[in-house]
Amino acid sequence: MAEAAARLEVARRDLQQAVDGARAEGASWADVGRTLGISRQAAFKRFGRPRDPRNGAPMTTRSLDHVPDLTEEVFLRIAAGDYAAVRRRMPDEVAAQLTEEAVMGTWTRVVGSVGELEGFSGTTVDLGDGSTDHESFGVVVGDTTLRHEAGELRGRVALDEHDRVVGLLVVPLGTTDLPF
Repeated sequence: MAEAAARLEVARRDLQQAVDGARAEGASWADVGRTLGISRQAAFKRFGRPRDPRNGAPMTTRSLDHVPDLTEEVFLRIAAGDYAAVRRRMPDEVAAQLTEEAVMGTWTRVVGSVGELEGFSGTTVDLGDGSTDHESFGVVVGDTTLRHEAGELRGRVALDEHDRVVGLLVVPLGTTDLPF
């Protein structure tokens, strides 16, 4: 396992260098994305080197290893009726839309349809086009299958760069036209 992990790290570094080289030679983010089979936004999020417009300092990516656990925690809190804990993770402007009535009312309909939450499966990080990685800039989405007593649903939690909840979504499995 250690050898495989070391090879993976070398491959990631080599890929970053190849992208940097292509960009230096004039390749667009669309070109990079097309070559890697991802969107230009996903390519930029993964390989870009943006600078903070307020001070010109390089912006760094953040680890996303905790996002699956945080995604599941949000749904566990909702399932336990602890909207207050979820609310503490929201910016005020988001909480104005994702009110207790909206979140818990939706969850009540979920429970009425498929029963109590029993667990999760396949929890991953989605960088905006279905691609996954371990580091990124900006908003990311935790995506999971919510396993209930009488069925499964897809749950998504959008998290900003400070891990604040900026979106919640529960839809039937197989739904493809997602807002985030």
